Amino acid sequence: MTINYEQERQSSFKERVKHEREQEILQAARDVFSERGFEKASIDEIAERVGIGKGTVYLHFPSKEELLLALMRQVCLGMVEVCRVVVADQATTAGKLHSIIRTLVDHRYANERWVRIVSTEAPAFFGHKERLGASSELRALIAQVLEEGQAEGAFDGRIKPSMAAQALLFLIFVTPSADGGETMPKEAFVATAGQLYFHGITKEAK
Repeated sequence: MTINYEQERQSSFKERVKHEREQEILQAARDVFSERGFEKASIDEIAERVGIGKGTVYLHFPSKEELLLALMRQVCLGMVEVCRVVVADQATTAGKLHSIIRTLVDHRYANERWVRIVSTEAPAFFGHKERLGASSELRALIAQVLEEGQAEGAFDGRIKPSMAAQALLFLIFVTPSADGGETMPKEAFVATAGQLYFHGITKEAK
């Protein structure tokens, strides 16, 4: 019993140390990617930020691409947690979806450089399947709200929730970067995104 307890304690300590080190590496990688862009960033610079050797980074993440994917997953999971909180405060599915849009737009504008890297540089390095995998939990949450709205009759039942969820993420995170111009003021973007997503582009839509 004592030996097993000691082994479990040591294993738990090692896992905690490993997790903390990975978080340090991920934070440094995000800083370096945001400052230099993904292509110009180097593992050497990331390791230097953490104060470790390059080999230690590779022990946790096999490549720079794996680092970026891990960051994308981490960011998406963080947004899922925030969205769950704001959704819980809403009484209607329309309110839930509006609160999700507001949360995602707030994140986008607070992390402009990072979002541009993911939306414009990541596609050159990753396949569609990899990018979808990184945001799977966030897309699932949005699709769930859409399904609830369809069941209540608030949303069009002809729309496929998974496709609509992906369209929302594209609208918020990819479209502004693809435009190439200056970033639209946040409130104007929220209004435009909401109009497009909820009502479409027809003049008759209210």
